[in-house]
Amino acid sequence: MALSSRYDGISSKRLRHAFALQEIESSPASDEEISLYKRMQRKGWPEKTQAKVMRRVVISKAVRAARRAAGVG
Repeated sequence: MALSSRYDGISSKRLRHAFALQEIESSPASDEEISLYKRMQRKGWPEKTQAKVMRRVVISKAVRAARRAAGVG
């Protein structure tokens, strides 16, 4: 799926850029993550708060991947 069609509902240039970087790094945002950010925008969350949530999601995703690689859980 093309980047533009996946991220049409996201108006924040910062988040669109971050999602594009995730695509490039072969860890694309899931559909659930995209819908989360669309909901945050509809509710009027400030970009700073959206960025904090995004960082938490990305960090937790990395931690889960590291645990899986280590065979912990």
